Amino acid sequence: MIIIQFGHSGSFNYGDELGHYLTRQLFRKVFPTACFYMLGVNKEILLREHSDADGIYTFCEMRKNLDIIKNCDLIIYGPGTVMPFSVIPMINTYYELNKKILVWGSGLWSDLKKEHIPMLKNILGITTRTTYGYDIISKYRNDVKIIGDPMLYNIITEQPKPNDVKMNGITISSYIMKMKDSVKINVFKTLKAVMEEIGGQWVAIPASFGENNKNDNDNKGHKILKQYYPNLQILDPVNFKEVTDSFKSLKLYISSRLHTGVVAAGSRIPTVFFGTWKIKRMCEHWKHPELFGGLINMLDKNKLIESIHYANNIFPGIHNDYSSNKLGIKHIISSLKNDIDIIKSMHIQNT
Repeated sequence: MIIIQFGHSGSFNYGDELGHYLTRQLFRKVFPTACFYMLGVNKEILLREHSDADGIYTFCEMRKNLDIIKNCDLIIYGPGTVMPFSVIPMINTYYELNKKILVWGSGLWSDLKKEHIPMLKNILGITTRTTYGYDIISKYRNDVKIIGDPMLYNIITEQPKPNDVKMNGITISSYIMKMKDSVKINVFKTLKAVMEEIGGQWVAIPASFGENNKNDNDNKGHKILKQYYPNLQILDPVNFKEVTDSFKSLKLYISSRLHTGVVAAGSRIPTVFFGTWKIKRMCEHWKHPELFGGLINMLDKNKLIESIHYANNIFPGIHNDYSSNKLGIKHIISSLKNDIDIIKSMHIQNT
């Protein structure tokens, strides 16, 4: 059995790389003898982060090997936050070669073009990880399923000693650098004020990084934040495992990156988000809208502080387990148990 995965992988992004890796591990539980081929952009990153795959191709390489697409048993797109934008035409191209396509865990959907509707109605299946995505795509097919966020498979299960949990973490997505100056200045001043009020040691954790990553490097913004808050430490990881490992020392995490925040939240760390509508909708889907501290263009210190107090009240902390008396977020990860049953219900032929 040959299974092909593709999406935004090979792109320096923590969520994209870990999401594809974790999805592959999930499908291996159902198809343990299958061969998995990973498609993406940057060959170096693909080789580094997906070394467990049985084959690795860039999109350019795959265009020269379309027989692999034509003859494979399953094509998985996802998980990916955004559909369709640049992705739908690629799915449509693969659909013309092979109808056995599964969209797995896409979070957001933009308005769909009429010419793409027949394809989406007739592919093997579609799952989404948000009620927002479900409301959009369920207009076109009645078998859409909501799954848990695949990033929650990457939660930290060990319990560090309380004395080891001493840092506060923060992540500013690189898109802040593309905002107008007045917005950027307000973001940095607001975060500085929050960090000063909370106190303690702070470390900036990039979700997208690398010397060759010119367009999406979170540490560009972190270096500016350090000018406002000089004691800020900046993590300079060489791989995504270092990013995950850095959470083990956190007692609080503030993030405008969705995927690092999901891992931190699933790991019991009090986590607060700010930034875009997609993160706001995720917090609403979790039934904890209070965890969203504000949109990037109207960030306010008092609202962020309120969200931090709320997070401290519902998360048990990474050095505690889920038996804590605190409310926690058990229901956020509970749906992961159903994902294998969802895969089996799709009657994917194992050849």
